[in-house]
Amino acid sequence: MIYGEAIYDQYGFHRNFFRLGSKNPDALGPRSIYLRESYKGTKTPIVGYGYYVAAGYRGDKLLLDVSFGSYFPEQIGVVGHDAPIHRGVVKLAYNVSQHLQVYGVSILENDRETVYPLYRSNPWALLCGMQFIF
Repeated sequence: MIYGEAIYDQYGFHRNFFRLGSKNPDALGPRSIYLRESYKGTKTPIVGYGYYVAAGYRGDKLLLDVSFGSYFPEQIGVVGHDAPIHRGVVKLAYNVSQHLQVYGVSILENDRETVYPLYRSNPWALLCGMQFIF
């Protein structure tokens, strides 16, 4: 199967209670890795748009999903927020029995500059696990 989605998003703080008029995310400290808590102006949302396209296979024992997408936030002059985000995800799951599944998920994003001094993460993640389904 092939599927996808289009994204239109409005977000950001409604008011800047800590530094009225400041667009600096350090005013509140780190809250998220995508800086969705940024402030553009009083009662003015930040707008972003993007897409995801994916392909998947679902069999009796095996599930495979591969997706890629991009998100383009509005340019507001905040380092770390303004860079586009490109993400690829691969999920592989195997049904060991009717109620037991093992899986692995990998996520890879583009490396983006940030202003947070504590931000030392890599733009990738790998998750493996097992789940009981009933």
